[in-house]
Amino acid sequence: MRTHSALVLLVALAVGPPAVAQAGAGTWSLLDASPFHGYRFEDGSFLDPETGWIVNPDGEIWGTTDGGTSWTFLDQVPAYLRATVFVNEQHGFVGTLNQSNVLYETTDGATFTDITDRIDGPVPSGICGLWAVNEDVIYGVGWYAGPAHFVKTTDGGQTWTSRSMSEYVGSLVDVYFWDEERGIAVGGTDGAGANSRAVVLLTEDGGDTWSVRYTSPIRESGEWSWKITFPTPTTGYVSIEGNGDPAKVLKTTDAGVTWSVRTIPGSNDLQGLGFITENVGWASGRGMTSVTTDGGTTWSPLALDGSINRFEFFGDTLGYAMGHRIYTLARPTTTDAEGTPSASVAAITASFPNPFATATTIQYETDRAGDVTLEVHDVLGRRVATLAQGFRPPGPHEATWDGRAEDGRVLASGVYLVRLTAGDRIATHRVTLLR
Repeated sequence: MRTHSALVLLVALAVGPPAVAQAGAGTWSLLDASPFHGYRFEDGSFLDPETGWIVNPDGEIWGTTDGGTSWTFLDQVPAYLRATVFVNEQHGFVGTLNQSNVLYETTDGATFTDITDRIDGPVPSGICGLWAVNEDVIYGVGWYAGPAHFVKTTDGGQTWTSRSMSEYVGSLVDVYFWDEERGIAVGGTDGAGANSRAVVLLTEDGGDTWSVRYTSPIRESGEWSWKITFPTPTTGYVSIEGNGDPAKVLKTTDAGVTWSVRTIPGSNDLQGLGFITENVGWASGRGMTSVTTDGGTTWSPLALDGSINRFEFFGDTLGYAMGHRIYTLARPTTTDAEGTPSASVAAITASFPNPFATATTIQYETDRAGDVTLEVHDVLGRRVATLAQGFRPPGPHEATWDGRAEDGRVLASGVYLVRLTAGDRIATHRVTLLR
């Protein structure tokens, strides 16, 4: 196994340039030590900027604890691995495209066990998308060719329930939840068939009932929704897979209630999709990657690995992309009106109380004047709140977080990551919310 991976790494040197930049979007750089897969790494899950896992069709799971500077081969299971999600450093799940063993779990962050027998109800043919709201509530959907199923656990994976989604849709590929009740799932009316149309579903009750929020027009070659990305609580995008030109992306600005179409001229059907802000995003698949800096109105081709299936971001300055190999995105922080550079040294010195029930005060400091950003991320790396942003003088500062999201939602109990960005320095600090 390790020998095989070392051999294909030699081939990987020819895949993708070492760094690809786009004005206003940032620079993607190849992580030189990342493993290589001839098709692609299907998915990845990063808990924080340093700690992450990636999976591929050969059943391999790799991990990093230093932001991708080095990677460790962890385990291999007899399945095509399609989706993964981790809720802490030891506990994670992997979905597969094998009907007899569709779901794996790790409780040590390194070895994985088949837990398909924990699923109560019809077992999906595969699980293509996984999403964790917190350490207890996790959702999954699948598979891309149909039939469609929705799986759910509310006890951290000890038990799972599964239900057929055939009354709404023919296949499901990806899933996204804002909280334990509200979320979307995407797929197609007829699996991966020639008559399929792309579909977006919305639930307001944790998946008990769903409404169809978008169905694409019929076209000769068929299409289906593929990946979901929400850079803000209200603005999100969905990629469209199929066999047509031009490629299409769906966009919502009202948290999934209504959707409009954006096209990518010169590109075929899409798979991977990721937006780091409301306006800056990337779409990939079928050998081509494109970038937009205006919310999908216009797109430009980018000389980046065209097999990217998943993007993950931390705030609006750091990201990862999973394709043949793994890439990292760096975006500069802004400067003040007179061009003062951002602070170069940053530290989060304390938080109190921690754990907290109603509010916690975050203390941080920088060594000189400059722009800083202080954000809160959940265990999956999704930004939930911004506590401070803009120019700060040198010295100590503090900010208070009340355990709510930017849109005012009361967040669930769990571990959250406070991230301070100042120039090229990033400091992180864990806080625990107990309701």
